[in-house]
Amino acid sequence: MSSIICESIIQGMDKPKRGRGRPPLKDPASVRINVRVTPGDRERYRAAAKRQGVSLSVWLKALADRESA
Repeated sequence: MSSIICESIIQGMDKPKRGRGRPPLKDPASVRINVRVTPGDRERYRAAAKRQGVSLSVWLKALADRESA
C-alpha cells in the first residue's frame, strides 16, 4: 500500500509547476485614460454600450477610434 502512495507522489513531482496568477496578454494596453463624467452621463454611456452588446470600455474605444480616423 505504501508503494502506491509513493508512486503517486513521485508521478506528481515530475509535472512542471504553473506560474501564479493570470497569464500575460499578448498585446496588453499599457496606458489608461481617465475621464470625469457626471453620474447621469455614465449611465447613458453604459446603456448605449449595453444596447450594442459590448462593455463600456469597448464602446468608448470604438467611438474614439471612429472619431479620430
